[in-house]
Amino acid sequence: MIYPRLKRALIAAPFLPLALMGLVLNAWPASGHAQSASSEASTNTNKLAPASSKKSAPQFDAQGFYLALMAEFDAAAGRWDQAFQAYLGVALRNPLPEYFDKAVDMALKGRSANNALHGARTWVKALPKSLEAHDRLVMILIATDKLDELKEPLTQLLELTPPGNRALAIERLSNSFRRSNQKTQVRQIAQTVLAPYLLQADTSAVAKRTLAWLELRDNRPESAMVFARELMAQGDLNADTGMLLVSLIDRKAAGAETLLKSLLDQRNLPHVHLAYVQWLIRQQQYAVAQERLDALTRVSPELDTAWLIKGGLEFEANRFEASKQSLEQYLKLARQASDSAHSIAQAQLMLAQMAIQDKRLEQADALLAQITEPSLLWEVHQQRARIKSELLGPAAALSWIESIPTSGKDDARKKLVLQAQMLKTQKAHAQVIELLKKALTLSPDDPDLMYELAMETEKLGQWDEFERLLKRVTEIKPDSAHAYNALGYSLADRNIRLPEAKALIEKALKLSPDDAFILDSLAWVEYRLGNTQLALDLLRKAFAKQADPEIAAHLGEVLWRIGQPEQARQVWADSLKLNPDNLVLKTTMDRFTRH
Repeated sequence: MIYPRLKRALIAAPFLPLALMGLVLNAWPASGHAQSASSEASTNTNKLAPASSKKSAPQFDAQGFYLALMAEFDAAAGRWDQAFQAYLGVALRNPLPEYFDKAVDMALKGRSANNALHGARTWVKALPKSLEAHDRLVMILIATDKLDELKEPLTQLLELTPPGNRALAIERLSNSFRRSNQKTQVRQIAQTVLAPYLLQADTSAVAKRTLAWLELRDNRPESAMVFARELMAQGDLNADTGMLLVSLIDRKAAGAETLLKSLLDQRNLPHVHLAYVQWLIRQQQYAVAQERLDALTRVSPELDTAWLIKGGLEFEANRFEASKQSLEQYLKLARQASDSAHSIAQAQLMLAQMAIQDKRLEQADALLAQITEPSLLWEVHQQRARIKSELLGPAAALSWIESIPTSGKDDARKKLVLQAQMLKTQKAHAQVIELLKKALTLSPDDPDLMYELAMETEKLGQWDEFERLLKRVTEIKPDSAHAYNALGYSLADRNIRLPEAKALIEKALKLSPDDAFILDSLAWVEYRLGNTQLALDLLRKAFAKQADPEIAAHLGEVLWRIGQPEQARQVWADSLKLNPDNLVLKTTMDRFTRH
């Protein structure tokens, strides 16, 4: 008898592909003469099969044969729900792990969490001592955040796991736990289930690390620190504990940095050391980070990323010769290790920028021409345009920009912005405004582009348009401190609507409290309001943070107004030595000293 559905399938596909035929035939054992003829193939297949499949061969009746064959047809056609049902039928008739596993796989491929759970639960019920069945059920329960029924199968899973494999099993579970959205519930379940393993020598460390990570995820860093201290005390001095401590430092857990330093003093853990350095840089502890990198590259000179970060720090500190050596060492190692194209391009870009600083423009252009990383391409174009302007003149640079190929709106917008930047150096403000407006039509809600356009309208005294654009920026990007500051400062500088100006600048300062330029703006509005001493205090604070020539111009003016002209002259003269071309500084000096 041929079942109707099977008959339709065979009519639709009279010749099964060989691979599919092999899957179907391997789903049940051969018998009689066919078994003798295929004994060698059967032996080879069984070498790759799970151990459980060797214990007993499935015996199919006609319905079982039909289900197995249709399961393969459905799987091949991507009918995952039907394939799941068919494989589960096969598994219930022939309860072997591979059939249950196939059924669950079909459910997962079909993105049916309900089917996957049903298949895994049925598997555990049919084979209650199956490690693989409990593992599948536990992983699906965690992935779907169905944690109410997790405790029992999780306990069973660890009990069924051979003692020598338990540490690895807990490590794997740790990674799964940390993906759960139910942070508190999964932490509590893990605490209960892992409690016996905290006391066993071979699982104590991994169980404590797992619980520490779960405490940390549940916003309980101090509880995580209890486990971290225990790990250090029992001598678990390895990279896993190190990375836990780095995360604890990031969460401001008391004592974590002291423990990490102790660990790094006792063990050479390059990647932990590097993670600590990256944390130091995020905290703007650049000097400490530099010392750590110097030590790290001496002890682990093969660590290419350390050389890249070291070179970047040295570049930012204007230590160009040291940066060049570090970046060249990075490139040497990175090319051997096939590092990411983006990281290599970053190093090349910094080397090119140093060549520009040294006026080695042809060499810089050659370095930049080698960079093809898409994410950095327009930054490269920008640098090359400046070089061509220096070597050949602005007209040649604009002609070169025009020749850059574009694809899509984003490229077209970037090209217009690059042309505008080049014209800005020529103070062609009207043309810059025209180009930026064209760019804005391609990206109408780009707050950065609006801000740039506003700054250009300010240069031509187009105050209504200036205010309209900046107010729109604050609507799109309410945390734009610079937009509020620019609006407020423009009002203070024109000595109009001073209360409104002060409110805008105070809002900017709340968003960015350490910004020297916003402090300068607040000082300027206080000066305009007649609060001279407060303005002077603010300006001194701003200038201590950032010795900018425009802040120097304001500081000197206030000093002059309160009767300290010599101090004013000194501030201006010192700043002029470093910034001889700054127009605001020179204009302010001329206004007060020309008589």
